[in-house]
Amino acid sequence: MMAVMQNPDGIPYLLHMNKKSIDCLTCSSRCHSIFSDIGKGHLEIINGQKGHRLHKKGEPIFYEGNPVFGIYVVHKGKVKITQLGSNGNELIVALASTGEVLGYQQLLSHSHYDCTAIPLVDSSICFIPADEIFRLIEEDSNFAKTLLKKTSADLQHMTLRLTDSNQKSVRQRMASTLLKLHSIFGFRSDSIILDIELSREEMANIALTTPESCMRVLSAFKKEGIIEVDKREIGLLKISYLEKIAQN
Repeated sequence: MMAVMQNPDGIPYLLHMNKKSIDCLTCSSRCHSIFSDIGKGHLEIINGQKGHRLHKKGEPIFYEGNPVFGIYVVHKGKVKITQLGSNGNELIVALASTGEVLGYQQLLSHSHYDCTAIPLVDSSICFIPADEIFRLIEEDSNFAKTLLKKTSADLQHMTLRLTDSNQKSVRQRMASTLLKLHSIFGFRSDSIILDIELSREEMANIALTTPESCMRVLSAFKKEGIIEVDKREIGLLKISYLEKIAQN
């Protein structure tokens, strides 16, 4: 079976699936996604229609302005979602890890991508054609409800981020950013080191501040014994302290 997939240039192409492709029925990442509770029948259909590809770090999955042909699912990996600001600078609007779906909002609104998805590490990405998603919405009410809940949650997150940018201090936003990174990516095995490495520019971007302010606050957190820093590695020593800072 062949699935329609879109390359970063916005041109759809046919991707031949083979026996070595990821099996949706036994995929361990599915339990972290919106597809965790769909029935076996629909799952088998998606399994036959999906595409799969390994994207290298920095290799866009899709570009802002491209037409939408389906949704992407992070099978394994870490991805940043960006938009271009009016000044041409990159703005990180979301982060995604294993099980997260990409581009579903644009699919539902029948629009072009208003963002670009870029892997932060080598990432395994699956693609599900639009027809299969709309079929699933029509035939599986539980999936439709799950998608509606996700849409609502993502909208609330966006609204909260905008509110925080206007009402919270840089120190509060940096604490929130560290907690967010922990929530999305977790820790490395048997450690307190965040399982993601970002540049100071990227961290500042997420916190809606400048790299200079970002580094200044991280240095302050380190002196206070709240975090430990080694180049791009950050360990969270006192999560409860970060939570108090983010809330107050």
